[in-house]
Amino acid sequence: MKQDDTAKILGILATMQEQFTVMQQQIGNLENSFDRIETEMHDGFESVGQQIDAIMSVYDRDDIERVALSAQVERHDKWIKKAAPKIQIKYNEAS
Repeated sequence: MKQDDTAKILGILATMQEQFTVMQQQIGNLENSFDRIETEMHDGFESVGQQIDAIMSVYDRDDIERVALSAQVERHDKWIKKAAPKIQIKYNEAS
């Protein structure tokens, strides 16, 4: 093998090594990008879950308040029915 052929082969190997190094860096960059996207998606889903929990909390409080108000209206209705004859007022219950 000639010295010129050896130099060509070594040049080709050096070029291949440089290309391999660049490819490794690009793969590393892709891995970092995927990690960032995964983190952003996780944070996004976590945020959505927290918002759903907050909405459900408001709904639960509203439901409890609605039940309490309904019970209060029923108590008031009973009091009015009981008091109406005593104060001589005709009370027609709404249906």
